[in-house]
Amino acid sequence: MSFKDLPVELVERICDCLDRKSVFQLALVSPNCRNGAASRIFYTVSIRLTSRETFRENCEYANSVLASPEKSRRVRHLRIFGFMKGVTSTRGDWNTGRSIRNRGAEIPGGVFTDSANCERLIRLMLQLETLRDFTWGFLEQIPSRVLRLLHESSPLIRLHMPLFCLKSLIVSPKDPFRIDPHELELATSPCLYSLGQIDMQNTGSQGLVDYNASAVFEIVAGAAPNLHEVDICINPVGPLSGREWLPGTILKDHSVSASHLEHLSISTSHHLTGPTELSDSDRMGSLEKLRSMMDISALRTLRIGDWLSASHLRWLTEECQFPVLDSLDLDLWDVYNADEMEIRLNNFLHSLPPLRSLTLRGRYFPSTLPLVLGHSGRTLQRLDLLMPGQYEIAGTNSDPDLWAFANAELIRTIQQKAPSIEYLALCIQRSAGDAKEVAIYRELGKLTSLRHLRLSVFHSMDYLWMGLYGQQYQLASEKYMAESVDLVVSLAVDEALVSSIFNTISSAKPPHAAPLQTLQYRVDALEPQCDFCSNHDWIKLLAYIARSFDCSRNLRDDSTQQCSIEEYQKYWHGDRSRLEMDDKFHEWVEEYCMPVLQKVWPGVEGRDWMEKWHSFPLLA
Repeated sequence: MSFKDLPVELVERICDCLDRKSVFQLALVSPNCRNGAASRIFYTVSIRLTSRETFRENCEYANSVLASPEKSRRVRHLRIFGFMKGVTSTRGDWNTGRSIRNRGAEIPGGVFTDSANCERLIRLMLQLETLRDFTWGFLEQIPSRVLRLLHESSPLIRLHMPLFCLKSLIVSPKDPFRIDPHELELATSPCLYSLGQIDMQNTGSQGLVDYNASAVFEIVAGAAPNLHEVDICINPVGPLSGREWLPGTILKDHSVSASHLEHLSISTSHHLTGPTELSDSDRMGSLEKLRSMMDISALRTLRIGDWLSASHLRWLTEECQFPVLDSLDLDLWDVYNADEMEIRLNNFLHSLPPLRSLTLRGRYFPSTLPLVLGHSGRTLQRLDLLMPGQYEIAGTNSDPDLWAFANAELIRTIQQKAPSIEYLALCIQRSAGDAKEVAIYRELGKLTSLRHLRLSVFHSMDYLWMGLYGQQYQLASEKYMAESVDLVVSLAVDEALVSSIFNTISSAKPPHAAPLQTLQYRVDALEPQCDFCSNHDWIKLLAYIARSFDCSRNLRDDSTQQCSIEEYQKYWHGDRSRLEMDDKFHEWVEEYCMPVLQKVWPGVEGRDWMEKWHSFPLLA
């Protein structure tokens, strides 16, 4: 049987495994392939708003493409968005992820103040008979006529609002406090399925009071009866102004929670200050208040981005129950109380049911990973152990023994205890591509279920953690030369090296194992020094050669070890160009660093190291 003869149902299943570009290519093979791919191509329709004119043009284009019922009946999700970024999969299922915090920008005068534009949108929605999800990712409030249309749908269309804000609740302290009737209808809508709260950071500086934080508490607690997914950033609990929020403003029956919330991501506005400027009760008060208003035991996914301390973890263990939780994401912080933090973290993780997904940000401990693998290994599909911020106020995170590094023994343990792991993120300390480093990549290839891998490159050099001080002027001295050469060789990452790493991992895959689909290779070792924004020329030099890449597997069956490679953070091209023209930087390199570069790449002179530098191949 050739591709031309494949049944439509089989083509649809094949499309589920392809990227969007490949789906379009497959659609050109035959009528059956076109029909099978159509259900994926038209699953989501996205209309981006940058002006009134572009909305009109995009809407008219969508109407013309979807004029055929054969196409319009395949649409399940309509997205209206402005400057917010979303991630679209092959089926077009949009993952709100962290991008819901993006504030975007409002278009002056608005788009839907023009009734003609509102009519265009409604006509398009009426054309989509099988629509199931509607995303309003735009700062301008959803028009009342559009909301009314959603309420009249059967079955109800699920409304996703990743930039949720009730603008009538941002007022001057002197103005009377009233919630707009349309916004009250939105806050209590039976269609509201997911929301992400905007953190309106500039309201305080404008002398305004923002009551959205209090409103969101009541919405989450059951005012929106079908709300399932929430990502909120809430100011620390406390008096917001001289006038208190009156409970029941939105949730009328405050005695009974009707919440059906399953997915909660919550953090206070700690990023506006610093971790030491908020008390423990401030940082955890949001979740404590929510717990008093709703049943958090129904949560399946929980993310807490609040620099958790030992006392927070104790409260979560002793005062909360999560019997059906299967996905957890924690932001950990307690560099001053490591012993208790280790005990409390491990106790909390052990109190949970076996997890499907675990992400730990910040500081965790060597004892944590064995506990997780022993407790959740059989169910674990995603394990994300991000590299902690290397530079912290107490300086204690600079000890790499505090967290798990990729090594052959650890990876063998993961394969034994967590055979279903599909996504893995680990730190790795490079060793110039020697046999020890290559062994790590080969062991990673033996993880039979692994499809997606992220490796964060770490280096233990002290001055990458706590500032350079005087070392950058002694790099070529007898005392520092060996360290400097090792650092340059380990951080010199280019496309050829990453391609070789991908090939090494993929070629180690056993027969019939899941192929490695993606590799994210991140040189995060320079992150605390701000890379090109650093005040230190040595860091700028390292940033020039320390590059990060995203690799995606070639989907051809006969090329499973090949990949397409794209550089991460392409916007650094401009920084590199400016550095290439920076005469003072090159004078510094010539005076203090050229002996190091010539030791690494013999024969380089003047500025030509910028063209002649390269990574070093892995040991065969």
